[in-house]
Amino acid sequence: MRFDLHCHTIYSKNFMNKCDSNIKPKELVKVAIRRGLDGLAVTDHETTKAYPHVKRIARKIDPDFLIIPGAEIYDRRFMHVLILGVEEIPKYGKAEELVDKVRESDGVVVIPHPFTAHPLRRSRVSLDEFKIFDALEVLNAYDWNYCNGRTERIAEILNLGITAGSDCHRLRDVGLAYTICEDPLKDIKKRRTRIGGFESPWSFKIASLLGFGLV
Repeated sequence: MRFDLHCHTIYSKNFMNKCDSNIKPKELVKVAIRRGLDGLAVTDHETTKAYPHVKRIARKIDPDFLIIPGAEIYDRRFMHVLILGVEEIPKYGKAEELVDKVRESDGVVVIPHPFTAHPLRRSRVSLDEFKIFDALEVLNAYDWNYCNGRTERIAEILNLGITAGSDCHRLRDVGLAYTICEDPLKDIKKRRTRIGGFESPWSFKIASLLGFGLV
């Protein structure tokens, strides 16, 4: 089964508190199903507000289509962190506390695109510090090949789980990259996921860098 574990909707906000995705919940579900996915995770920046809407729509269209709650949140040490399986963002201080709280709710914590070129990208975090997380996102459709490749090698070295997601901010990107498994949350924890799909075209990435759908 295929799951896109990194999706954004119109509820997602960038660092300027402006909408950074033009994907409406209904469109997200319809396109995901049309592209052969079995489910997806709603991971808007700093909010879980879209989840109930996406879940309700999915139930009407295809009750078997799995919708996983989550969010992509900012952390001073690790920049972006994906929390999956929780309907609310817990209050926390350090990343270790966040991981504990999410796990208490049977969720998982994933670091997305950890080596993306970014002026504020984590540069002082040692590789061993990634061990506190459940998985690394080793295929992000909007990341660059050398970054995805490095992430996959690090996940193997640290014996971490692996995920893949489109990081979609536009409908064209939904399902470009996906995680292959039977039960995303359980299988991430047990290190039995695989990845599929491919990176977005260079033209999409350049458009993203220019501000049209920033990751």
